[in-house]
Amino acid sequence: MTDLVVMGNRKFITLQESNMDIEVFSYLTELLQNLNIHIHNIHEGNPIDLMKHHYLERWCHESCNTAIVFFKDSDYIERGSIEVYPNERFPHAWILFLFQNKKYVLDLALNVVCEKELYDSLFIPRIEGYSSSLKTREYLMRKLLNPPKREYSKGAMNFLHRLCGESLENQDEVEILGSNCIMDSMFHGNIGYIGTIEHGKIKSLSAHFYEGEF
Repeated sequence: MTDLVVMGNRKFITLQESNMDIEVFSYLTELLQNLNIHIHNIHEGNPIDLMKHHYLERWCHESCNTAIVFFKDSDYIERGSIEVYPNERFPHAWILFLFQNKKYVLDLALNVVCEKELYDSLFIPRIEGYSSSLKTREYLMRKLLNPPKREYSKGAMNFLHRLCGESLENQDEVEILGSNCIMDSMFHGNIGYIGTIEHGKIKSLSAHFYEGEF
């Protein structure tokens, strides 16, 4: 069972255990079992576990861009703004997915899993863009299969090390800098990926979230 609450000024969704809640979380846990996320080499783990500890709170675009590739082709990221505090809107992104013929929202940044109708009634989202699981997955697979070459001069390496820090230590990663177009496959974010592709599908994926740009 899911309830709406307001604590102070901030809106929350609270979950009281029910069979449906267990089924949804079991579905998401299995769906994302081969995804591992690193945040600044400080926090690491499965996205559901990171979500429960609120480690993805500042990473709405990065977490959506990454997790969506394991969902069904027709599931998608919604991007726009939500109202977390009364009359205050914030840029945000979340995943809309179909489970047992019902539409659900997975909001990894806010630690929310609930039916779309409930999410919409609480956070009053304004949709400005989206990207489907199929579109984002195909984009990421192209990058993983054809990684761009990294050729830096000594001066550029020094500059990039100051800019990117630990990202330069992960030379096997495919680096993707999100675009500024809200309809693109990957909007915003600075992510390094290592993945395994089998039979045209992403079998496993490790994602490293970085601050700034590559």
